[in-house]
Amino acid sequence: MVARTGILLTLAVALSGAALPAPTDAAPVPAHPTTAPARLAKSVSAARKTPPAATLPIATAFSLKDTDGKIVTLDSFRGRPTVLFFFCGCSWCLDVARSWATLQHGNALPGADTPPVAPKQGSASVAPPARPVRPTTVIIYSSDREETAAFAKRSGLDTAQTIFLSDEDLHVTDDLYHADPCPRAFVLDAAGRIRYTNTGKDDQPRVAPADIIVAKTLNALRTADKPPHP
Repeated sequence: MVARTGILLTLAVALSGAALPAPTDAAPVPAHPTTAPARLAKSVSAARKTPPAATLPIATAFSLKDTDGKIVTLDSFRGRPTVLFFFCGCSWCLDVARSWATLQHGNALPGADTPPVAPKQGSASVAPPARPVRPTTVIIYSSDREETAAFAKRSGLDTAQTIFLSDEDLHVTDDLYHADPCPRAFVLDAAGRIRYTNTGKDDQPRVAPADIIVAKTLNALRTADKPPHP
């Protein structure tokens, strides 16, 4: 009898268009799976699957002549960390170059017990080395070959560890790397990804002392042979 009365009441309310009263002990409505917390969790999960290496820029390819007139390509240094220095010969550049030379001659760079590397012909995808290897230092100088060779002597850089390239028309310096003002440093890992360049407030060119720029470059170089964190 009670059930029949309840059914009749429900039908009467429905026909009249009135809303049914909410039951006092109704269970809470479960959240929809596309609510904000669910979307946030999904985004975090997706971000964790994206390796940071994908966000690291690849250094722009280029080719320049060394002091002997031989064409050298950036790809020829793939397979080990590389440091690109953009110099014009000013006192700021010379200070950085001489500080870096001190590290070279003092065997203070990573992989000091490994032999220097000469540029390779062609390019290939090379896995990161199993242990630290001596980096290649590449000087991109904003003048002709004769001035580049003269700077090499003034700088004191170890010619066994350093490649000097002439960028007389500033195409690589200005158009490809936007490396003005100097001195600029770029640390590349074995895959050619840019791990560091000095554009911060505390290491910007012609503001930060040479020791700061060199110290930050060295620190980046020490981790350049390690894979990016997952």
